[in-house]
Amino acid sequence: MQELFNVFVEGFIFIIDILSVIIILYGVIKSIIYLLDRKPTNPGYVLGQSLELGLRYLMVGEVLRSVISHAPSDLYALAIILVIRIVIVFVNQKEMEHELKEDTQAAKARMKALEEA
Repeated sequence: MQELFNVFVEGFIFIIDILSVIIILYGVIKSIIYLLDRKPTNPGYVLGQSLELGLRYLMVGEVLRSVISHAPSDLYALAIILVIRIVIVFVNQKEMEHELKEDTQAAKARMKALEEA
């Protein structure tokens, strides 16, 4: 029964890992397209959103790995990985908030300029 559970969880982890890579790659491609097309949306913000979501899925995968692993070294590695990823997500989120604020201010300035014209 335990082996069946481990196989199921490992398969689920594999799907989560693939999904997280797809999310991050999608964000990279979308941000490059926005950058090349000079869309009004900030490419860095788009990339940051996908990176944050992809890292969150990867954290879920790491937690599930710890469920099926009973080695203390794996738990230490999990703790280190989670701390690093949490810091990355936190810094990324602060950067996205700053970029969103800048985009909002720029949009307000454009609207004001249009109203005055």
